[in-house]
Amino acid sequence: MSVKKTSKRISIKGPFITIRTDKFLKLYDTLGRKKFTKIASIIMLYLMPVIAAFSIYFLLITLQSMLSTAEIREVTRDLGPQSYLLLPGINPLVPIIYGWLGIVVGIIVHEGGHGIVARSLGVKVKSSGLLLFLIIPIGAFVEIDETKIKTMSITKAGKILAAGPGANVIVAIISLLLLFSLTSTIQPISDNKNGLKVGNILEEFPVENSGLESGDIIIEAEGERMSNIKDLTMVLSEKKNNILNLKVIKSDNSIREYNIKLVENKDNIKIGITALPTTYLNQILETYKTNYFTNPLIHFIPPTLAQGVIPFSDGLNPFYETSLGPMFHPLANTLYWIWFININLAIFNSLPLLPLDGGHALRNIMKNTIGKRFGEKISNRITYLVTLTMIIIILLLVLIPYII
Repeated sequence: MSVKKTSKRISIKGPFITIRTDKFLKLYDTLGRKKFTKIASIIMLYLMPVIAAFSIYFLLITLQSMLSTAEIREVTRDLGPQSYLLLPGINPLVPIIYGWLGIVVGIIVHEGGHGIVARSLGVKVKSSGLLLFLIIPIGAFVEIDETKIKTMSITKAGKILAAGPGANVIVAIISLLLLFSLTSTIQPISDNKNGLKVGNILEEFPVENSGLESGDIIIEAEGERMSNIKDLTMVLSEKKNNILNLKVIKSDNSIREYNIKLVENKDNIKIGITALPTTYLNQILETYKTNYFTNPLIHFIPPTLAQGVIPFSDGLNPFYETSLGPMFHPLANTLYWIWFININLAIFNSLPLLPLDGGHALRNIMKNTIGKRFGEKISNRITYLVTLTMIIIILLLVLIPYII
């Protein structure tokens, strides 16, 4: 049974709370009068179909890869269908704190973009606000006079519809540029010693209380020199007992020995640490910086999925240092997830799929072109057919890993 409680500013229906306010209307008016807004709205108008075309192309390429490559289907099955959702706590790749921060920023920017461009074109904005699930923000909205939009030209209505995804793109690009400025300050933790640098000390392993620390350099294991991961793997595979002797260089350049108790399971023997060759860390960093602009697709791979590729991922962060100190890791992840969620919101909302912005834009175009010549019923049928096609493609992406 749902309980509905309403007031002028707050309405409650079950666990959902809607908060309305007119506090931002003056801000929309002020920004709507700026010359930048008028220029940006034109750019967004022409950018939206480009993003929509990219979105469709990306869906089709992903579908083709899913059909032809068993490994992709396997990875998708392992991640589960929830990996298609940008919901922290549900999608295993989206961290809860950074994810919700990115979603809140993305939704506010998206709806704010609609409101600002609407005011720049003289369309009344009644109110704006947030939609909460209990106390968790799950959406934002801008109430625009839709009757006025229906009477506007294709271009003016298109500007308002394109403003949401366009604003997300602007914020995403700014975040990505700021992230580049951050990552340009990092370097491998300084040393001239060859060995395996210890990254994370994993919890619930005997090594946690052994005295081994993040930043230590393993130079020998069971008397064997360590220069790469294969060396350590070989030593572990040949162990006859469950005690591993390590010789380690500490941060103060002293050399210490540790006897680490190993944990064995069905698959392998685990020591309870992450470690990388010191000579490999520069290569990872340089590859990432080179790909930053030459291979933009790298930014669509979350650090939670590419632990050994992205320097600010949880797996690699302990191996690098920066002038920002401990603030670097949370700042880099905040900027990344604002980028990732905003660009995905822009891509998804640009799809010609009702009730998304791209779907409304398509219906508006069909109505003012095909509709005027062949009737509104025909134009609506075309819009619904395109929407149905998009839904089928998305459903196939979700279902194919479990069918084939």
